[in-house]
Amino acid sequence: LWVVWEVFSAASVTFILFDYFWNFTETSLYAYFLLLGEMTSVLIVPFILHFMVESRSKIGNDKMVFTSSNGKETVTILPNKMLYLKSDDNYINVVILTGNEVKSMLLRKKLSDAEKEFPKLIRVHRSYLINPLTILRVDLKSKAARVYFEANESVPISNSFVTNLEEKLIHHK
Repeated sequence: LWVVWEVFSAASVTFILFDYFWNFTETSLYAYFLLLGEMTSVLIVPFILHFMVESRSKIGNDKMVFTSSNGKETVTILPNKMLYLKSDDNYINVVILTGNEVKSMLLRKKLSDAEKEFPKLIRVHRSYLINPLTILRVDLKSKAARVYFEANESVPISNSFVTNLEEKLIHHK
């Protein structure tokens, strides 16, 4: 709708300026619609190119980009490689799986900020956010409930977050 408004506005302004400054003698409705058609055909190519570039950049947005709170550090990972985030005061450990090896990257960012930025991550403990895409199994029956990932990684589940985990896993599927 905005594009239509831009084309209409550009055609109207051009029509008025031609009439005023260059004594354009064809001030009929036919001349106006002819100019509107010409403007549309001229402006359609840049708009199509813009939307093609815009849609292409959205395809690449399937990566998770963690930026530190001061903006100096950035960690970019695929969603299916990120296991969980662990809080460490004003820092988070981004725990990822590379092959069969688990790596951790420290980033200055609050866990609550990461939770707001990535709403699909699930809080299971005051110190942990997990990625539902990488869960192997969830053990709620034992006294110490845990979420298990590949490479023998696990995260504790706090009793206060069990219902949150269940609800989000149901909605995730």
